Amino acid sequence: MIPDLPTPWPRPRYVPAGPARVAFVALMPEAGELSQKGHPLFEGFDITVRYRGDDPEWFDGWVDPKGAFGSLLLRTPDVDIAALTTCKAALVLSGEFADPRDLGYLQRAFRILQLLARAGGVAFCDVEPMTWWPKSAIEELPPDWDFDVADHLRIVFESQEREPGAGHVCHTLGMAKFGRPDLAVAGLEREHAEAAGAMLQNLATALAEGDAFETGDVVESEGFPPLRCEEVADDSGSPDATFGNRAIWLIPEEG
Repeated sequence: MIPDLPTPWPRPRYVPAGPARVAFVALMPEAGELSQKGHPLFEGFDITVRYRGDDPEWFDGWVDPKGAFGSLLLRTPDVDIAALTTCKAALVLSGEFADPRDLGYLQRAFRILQLLARAGGVAFCDVEPMTWWPKSAIEELPPDWDFDVADHLRIVFESQEREPGAGHVCHTLGMAKFGRPDLAVAGLEREHAEAAGAMLQNLATALAEGDAFETGDVVESEGFPPLRCEEVADDSGSPDATFGNRAIWLIPEEG
């Protein structure tokens, strides 16, 4: 049974600033079928199936513990590791939404994932932030699930300095889901990790709710000096990509 459409999460500070893109991979024992039949739940989404037997290298890219996605999968609580070994198919759910005024598309994506979980899906990857959801967590999402940006992005504090003495980088992953750039701040000490993560999450919430930052804007967060925004181009496809998205670096304002 296809669920009713949710009441969209609003973007109260919305300004248009580019398309939002989402992508999810559902690992399943069998491909199964979704009876879409023009239902508005599926509007704007592409759904494709990939089979392990047809492309084992692609499939292993999601589950191999030596790879980025696979290592994260195996560290995700409540994932049924035994059931993973039975997965022969992956259903890919993706979509791009031009300047979305609300977050209904994101809610619809998770409603579709719930259908797949009930059809036997074992684990579900939110590709943009590189996070995994176990079957149980997807199934248990309530119809009145409240928006929390922490459910939809990942904040990374890099454990190694990119250059000796330069300090550590803290950044978000997943803001492309809201049509917004990811956020990054550099020059941090290890003891700054919690504060930097909280600052980025607060700013990410503002962006998800519709705000937009541009080069030259200055943001002020408690515990940090005024930070000037410097936008950089989308690094998708780059061999040393950090974000897979455009990004804004937050740089202490001079003077």
